[in-house]
Order: sequence, then C-alpha cells, then structure tokens
Amino acid sequence: LGPVLGGGHTLPLLLTSRLATDPATSTLLASLPLAASQLLAPLAAALVSRYSPRLPAVIGGLLTGLGWLFTSFSSRLHQVAISLMLVLAPGMALLQAAGMAMLAQYFRRRRLLAESLLAAASGLAVALCSLLLHYLAGSLGWRFGLQALAGLTTVSSLASLAYRPASLYHPQRQAIL
Repeated sequence: LGPVLGGGHTLPLLLTSRLATDPATSTLLASLPLAASQLLAPLAAALVSRYSPRLPAVIGGLLTGLGWLFTSFSSRLHQVAISLMLVLAPGMALLQAAGMAMLAQYFRRRRLLAESLLAAASGLAVALCSLLLHYLAGSLGWRFGLQALAGLTTVSSLASLAYRPASLYHPQRQAIL
C-alpha cells in the first residue's frame, strides 16, 4: 500500500514521461490500484477468514511484486492499467486483509494500541515509499526502478513464510492448546 500511496506524485510523472500521456490520465492511473483494491477488499477478507492469514499474505505479496514487474514492462497505457488493476490491486487487497486478520488474532488485549501503531506506520511507509520510488526512478529509470521495487516487494513477502506463531515455541504449548 505504501508504494501506491507514496507514489501518488511520482507515478504520474513517470507515466507522463514514459508513455507521453497527459497528466490527468496519469494521475487517474496512479489511483486505480487503490480503488480496485478497496473494491476487492470484501473478497480478500472472505479468503483470509476461510484460510490461514499466512497463505493470502504470501500470495498477495507475490501478486504485488508481479504487478510492479508487469508495470515496468508496459509500453502502452492499457497495459499499465491492466497490470495495476488486475495484478497489483488484488495483491494489495490480500495483504491488507491478511494484516488486519493477524493484528486481530495476535493482539487481542492491546488491539487498539496495535491498530494505532499500524496506522502511524502506514503513514511513515507512505513517506518513505515516496522517497524510495522517486530515488529508484531517478537513478535507475522507469523500467529498472519499478523492477527494483518489484524485487523489494517480493523479498518482503517471502519473509512472511518464515513467520511462525509464538505459541509453537512456547514451553507450555500443550497447556495452551
């Protein structure tokens, strides 16, 4: 979610310089993934509630990485729209739903504090991702900058495979179960 919101001012500049479209269309394209992910949020929440939150989180992370990768190889406006709406947006919806499910599952007593820290962290992510996307696009260019962002997204999503609940390692695991 951070690169989409943080790239709100960088993505239109990249799209305008790369695809030679007007700034209004580029701004609309930059907001499409967020709108589509919010539209897909109920479906993602149903998938997360049916399965473990880990599986949708990994799939969502891989989809977001693929979405950025497909966007980097896009050479036409409709290709950018398809990669942002049909690949990146479902991945973002799955990641957001899985994150909320994990937050509700593991922070039962201090859920309000955890939600407020998550909201603050998302604001920090927007600021940092804006700088990161601007730096990557400026130093590496449109294609390699988005490919680097795809790599960062994929590596961070694969890190969720290593995540295990603390109850697995608790000394009194049998008593907890």
